[in-house]
Amino acid sequence: MPSTTQQETRINEPGLVGSLFQLTKPRIQVAVILASFCGMVMTLRGMPETGRMLLIFVILLLTGSSAAIQNSLLDMKIDAKMPRTVKRDAAIRHLGEKKLWTITSIVLIACIVSAYLFLSAYTAICLFAASASYVVWYTLFLKRRNPFGAILGGIPGALPILVGSYGVSDRFALDSWLLFWFMMLWQPPHFWALTLKIEEDYKAAGIPVLPVVYGQEYTEVFIYLYGITLLPVSLMLGHFSGYSLFYLLSAVVLGVYYLLVTFYTIRVSKNYGLAVKTSLVYLTLLMIVIIVDILTYPL
Repeated sequence: MPSTTQQETRINEPGLVGSLFQLTKPRIQVAVILASFCGMVMTLRGMPETGRMLLIFVILLLTGSSAAIQNSLLDMKIDAKMPRTVKRDAAIRHLGEKKLWTITSIVLIACIVSAYLFLSAYTAICLFAASASYVVWYTLFLKRRNPFGAILGGIPGALPILVGSYGVSDRFALDSWLLFWFMMLWQPPHFWALTLKIEEDYKAAGIPVLPVVYGQEYTEVFIYLYGITLLPVSLMLGHFSGYSLFYLLSAVVLGVYYLLVTFYTIRVSKNYGLAVKTSLVYLTLLMIVIIVDILTYPL
């Protein structure tokens, strides 16, 4: 008969689905899929062909999930010290570290090759750049050494737009590149708000994020500086690419909403969790508005 301790360990041990949920970061993958779909619609100025769209989704989902797992594998010691990520360590032990490295490496290579063969060389390059910049550049260097790592760390998060764009056409779409720029500017204040929320976790893990190195007020100033650039970039996107008045008005409303709520939650209420959610809502709604505008008011 197994002991009570052994029974409790088995009960608490994560299953296959739970382990994969912890490691693949599904909420991030949903955002990746939305960004790629937005890139497709912007480039085609309409709906993509279903088969090609689904192929891009599958390749992106497998690439993003594999990169997320490899990020967790490299961050095992860090994640074990942070309550927000401690379950990832248990998930890796349950699934097997060597097995995960082997499977994810094979999947990443297969996805990049498939993108080259069935989509385009540009798509394959963007996929490789996204996975390599996230797993190697950001995880091993920027995150561990530079409190401003989130600035360039936004590259892998913004590249799915271009994966979707070049997955359906080799055409240069200015609005897709402007949205890529927008997401590059959006990522740092979003991440810095998160670091304010769980500053003690990062401090315990020895990660030199902005509030740990320079303090909360300094971090808040940088959140404002980056935040105020988002509205004009979103308006540039609409103006130079011929979007309708619906998009321009929506961009103004969403941008002002983001700035006001972010200022209040960061400076007044110190509700950093709400600031993080607000930035996610802002980005999601802006991409939905872009899609609706294109499909409703085609050029």
